[in-house]
Amino acid sequence: MKKPDSIISAEERSKAIRAEAALREKEMAEAEEKRKELAAMRDEELRQVEEVNIRQLASIAGIETRDHLLDHIRRMREEVPKEPTPPPAPIEPKVLTAEEKLGREMVARAEAQQQRAREMRRRIEEEERARAGSMSPVFQANPSQDQKFPVLKATIK
Repeated sequence: MKKPDSIISAEERSKAIRAEAALREKEMAEAEEKRKELAAMRDEELRQVEEVNIRQLASIAGIETRDHLLDHIRRMREEVPKEPTPPPAPIEPKVLTAEEKLGREMVARAEAQQQRAREMRRRIEEEERARAGSMSPVFQANPSQDQKFPVLKATIK
């Protein structure tokens, strides 16, 4: 007896689904294996970095132990402090008066120069005002209701 088409197609689909599931399972196993390898590599790198850090800490701790620090403090206490440098010698009165005189002369020159500049600015401003002239405003009251301004024949006096 021959199987119906629906059963044949169902068997074929079942085979295809099983093959696809096996392929996915294989791919997932490979991906898991790669993930484990990468994790192992990362762990190895972290272990190496940690080992380097431990070596550095050990070298630092070997240099700066408590005994070393105490010895250093003892040596510092035993050292004699250097003598402070003496203050500068006082300036001689002649040199001091000469410098003060020179300073007063320079201040006087600077003040004279500022005064000349102020005078020059004032003079220039006066000349500009004279050149511009002046205009005084002229106000005329409004005429009352009885008055009329001459519209024709206005005269100028």
